[in-house]
Amino acid sequence: MRALTILLLGAAAFAALALTAPTVQAQAVDPHDCRYCHGLHGTGGLVPDTSSATWDQTLCMSCHLDGAPNAIDGKSAPTGVAVHTGPKHDQGPPIDETVCRECHNQHFGEVSPNIKLIHSTMESRYTGTKTVNFLARSGVNSFADGDSTYDGVCEVCHTGTDHHLHNGPLESNQHNAQATCTGCHPHGDGFAKPEGEPQTCVQCHTSAQGARRIINVDFTYTSHHIDWEAAGLTSEQEIPESDCLACHDVSAHTGGTVILKNADDPAITYSLLGDPLTDSAEAAKLTPFCLSCHDADAAAGAAPFSDLLTPPVIDATAWSGASHANTAAIPGGCYGTCHANGHGSQKTRLLAPFDVVATAPGLEEEEEGFCTNCHDADGPAATDIAADFAFTINWVDQAVGEQDLTTLNDRHDVQYAASSVSGAKVECADCHNPHVATAAQPWTSDPDPANTPTLAGQGFTPYSEFCLDCHDGTLPAGVLDHTGGPMTNIDVAFSAASKKDRHGLNAAKSTNLDPATTGWGEGAVLECFTCHRGHPQPAANVANTNNLFSLRTWPHGVVNNDPLQETVPLNNIGTFDLNHSFMENLGGGSGNAPFDGGYWCNTCHTRSSMFGKDNCSQSGCHAHDASNF
Repeated sequence: MRALTILLLGAAAFAALALTAPTVQAQAVDPHDCRYCHGLHGTGGLVPDTSSATWDQTLCMSCHLDGAPNAIDGKSAPTGVAVHTGPKHDQGPPIDETVCRECHNQHFGEVSPNIKLIHSTMESRYTGTKTVNFLARSGVNSFADGDSTYDGVCEVCHTGTDHHLHNGPLESNQHNAQATCTGCHPHGDGFAKPEGEPQTCVQCHTSAQGARRIINVDFTYTSHHIDWEAAGLTSEQEIPESDCLACHDVSAHTGGTVILKNADDPAITYSLLGDPLTDSAEAAKLTPFCLSCHDADAAAGAAPFSDLLTPPVIDATAWSGASHANTAAIPGGCYGTCHANGHGSQKTRLLAPFDVVATAPGLEEEEEGFCTNCHDADGPAATDIAADFAFTINWVDQAVGEQDLTTLNDRHDVQYAASSVSGAKVECADCHNPHVATAAQPWTSDPDPANTPTLAGQGFTPYSEFCLDCHDGTLPAGVLDHTGGPMTNIDVAFSAASKKDRHGLNAAKSTNLDPATTGWGEGAVLECFTCHRGHPQPAANVANTNNLFSLRTWPHGVVNNDPLQETVPLNNIGTFDLNHSFMENLGGGSGNAPFDGGYWCNTCHTRSSMFGKDNCSQSGCHAHDASNF
């Protein structure tokens, strides 16, 4: 009886020991029971044959291989698994693969906080002993979470992979960081990417990914980041992941949030919590992101993409004061209003909306129409430029006895209706830099950096030097002259060496000025904008006159010498109802006062013989490059 009691007590003690196994963190798998692998007390079962270098493969696969009789105590083991194989996983003779026990500890009772029976430390002949933190299948402390600790189960041994090496660099370890690696690299295929499956970001995004739209087509549009053709690729689907990672932080890939990173400091990120096309607060986040690459040093001093192209430089300081920056009238800054897709656009220069193709042959939606869409009567821009160009185009052959170059008209040839006839071409952005322009100075300071007018620094303001960058016989890249011959070289005509143009630097005296009226005196150098506007003159009678040179309603006097304002008639000139006709009036004959060029010129001059003259420049009497002008 006593012996039986001792035996029962011993059994109870053994049970107590079994119930007080080492405490471990709850795992995502059921613990192995000893009976699964070991034959106990002569009852049979699976006994490890440790004489084989791969004994654990045989043992583990007896349960985990597809079709194995893996139901034990009503529980089924995960099946369809395979091990790492091939030369990259050679652990030295006689093992040429990474066997199960390299990653997994089959003895659940041994302390490890990791899920899936993953060792807390792993040892490799190539990398030594490494600590492993595998607490979740995605996110922080998952397969490979993209931080600089390199303790993910998928990176502690890697020495020859393209991504997630055991020692970095950090940039390489951003590939789908914190994602579930086995989503693309299944355990059942030995963690290799299945043949035929997407190999790059762009290839994966050739189809919609959940709520994410198809992306690869963006890189085939008229304009796009990453010039893969220049990089020697045959398709946008060959764009390497490194190009995507130049902009995208994938630490929370598939988490529902687009995270972008600063090109100069990847530690600075911008998380988009909404749609920047509809939410101006989200769009505003993209301005510093864009400027981090579009600055003087590009991406921390290097080209950001594999095409090795240098991004256009945007002066962040100038942009912060520009009219197109993030203001109440133009919310969102660079994104949403002017640019709407960082990947590509159906228009040039990544212009918005990105999925609308500009209409041939004029392509107005990506040229002047893009600008006048805002600069019109209903804004949001304060200036209505659309109205200036809405007037009928007047051509020189509508004026009697004027010029031999019939392709001249009354405006800069911005519109297709003008350029298609004249052969000349200039666009809004050739004169205005949208990233710099302000209400006080809307014109660009130097349209032709490759050329300096001879008048530069000779008493002219930057505005006149701006005009002469084109009107000096050389044109900036992309600007075309008239088909019939070159424009008059105003730069030469105004120069001191020429001594032809008395409105310029000619030292000759003029005795018929009225300085008391206008403020202009003998020897004064007139600015271009004293007489001319940059846009067509929107006067009431422009439809039946031929103002070929965008002359102002009145020449500016010194007291109102502002290039952005139309002048108020001065003193005695205010008694005339003039309308800036420098050409023959189509509707009336000689001496028709409301349209006489002579009256217009006498705003500043006091020569009575000029009254009644239809056209002071007719037959070349008074014109630029003429000694009596």
